[in-house]
Amino acid sequence: MNVDTAIRIHRFGDDATSEVVRVPCAGGIVALVSRPSPERPDGPNEDAVVVVELAPDAGVIALADGMGGQAAGARASRAALEAIVASLHSRAPEDELRTAILNGFEMANEAVRAMGVGAGTTLAVVEIQPPWVRTYHVGDSGIVLTGQRGRVRLRTVDHSPAGYAVEAGLLDDRQAIHHAERHLLINQVGSPEMRIEIGPSVQMAPRDTLLVASDGLFDNVVAADVVERIRRGPLDRAVASLASLAQRRMTHDTATQPSKPDDLTLAAFRLAPGRGRGPVPGRERGAAAPEPGRDAERPEPGRGRRGAARSGPQPGAGSHDAAGVRDDETAPPGDRLGPMPPEDAS
Repeated sequence: MNVDTAIRIHRFGDDATSEVVRVPCAGGIVALVSRPSPERPDGPNEDAVVVVELAPDAGVIALADGMGGQAAGARASRAALEAIVASLHSRAPEDELRTAILNGFEMANEAVRAMGVGAGTTLAVVEIQPPWVRTYHVGDSGIVLTGQRGRVRLRTVDHSPAGYAVEAGLLDDRQAIHHAERHLLINQVGSPEMRIEIGPSVQMAPRDTLLVASDGLFDNVVAADVVERIRRGPLDRAVASLASLAQRRMTHDTATQPSKPDDLTLAAFRLAPGRGRGPVPGRERGAAAPEPGRDAERPEPGRGRRGAARSGPQPGAGSHDAAGVRDDETAPPGDRLGPMPPEDAS
């Protein structure tokens, strides 16, 4: 891990973090691991992740998964993250965090293209201004926000044929994870046609968990199993359990479970106690909330373009039940929803 002290930037990826590492961010905690593929345990690791502490009430998590050959992929992922960091460093006090992040994506695209070796990378970024979070992504590194009871409140769409098929209801997650075009990307950093998908501002509840991960996780563990392991219990233990399951799948090929050896990086964030309420960043307290999807032009289905925003959580996966009561607010504190799944569960 490398740490800069100006705005406190924690970098991971060059050295394998075989044990779970805890990093403070925006008044909460990030627990993460980043490991090279079991097929090449000595690296290089084409994944990389940074956690940026901007202020006690603001932070950024950014994850990149490089492509284009091992050395080129590692260079691309790190170039993309350094572009995000540079843009955050140069942000003027009056500039919105969103503007710096979008500028960082553009700088990342220019940096990767300037390498001139045909490399590319995914890039998934989360803006955290407790209790609000907002996602930005290119490619198939995924971001999931789940409540303690397992209700998925936000999930990004992979920029791949299989990802769009899942979003359209043509495939379910278990079908998609075995799909022949699972690993085909149609959007990446390093392309002249790169487009940035911007998510809505979503308010985290006190016991919600936010997860950012490379496809080393999502190509080996279906979303339902990811949520089941990350949604409750001590954050360190949940991350360790999820990473252990993914790596076990990578090294034990069976007819019934996915198995794709790859670099593995995941970072999970939870709010500190008492940080579950607050105004939307950039809006005066008491002002009306923007209508969903109005802050950015929506793309045609399956096409998307820079500034495209999702309208919110998946259909049927909102944060309220039929009576209008949040599932997270009725959940008891702590780990009372039952034990964690056993480590060898598949």
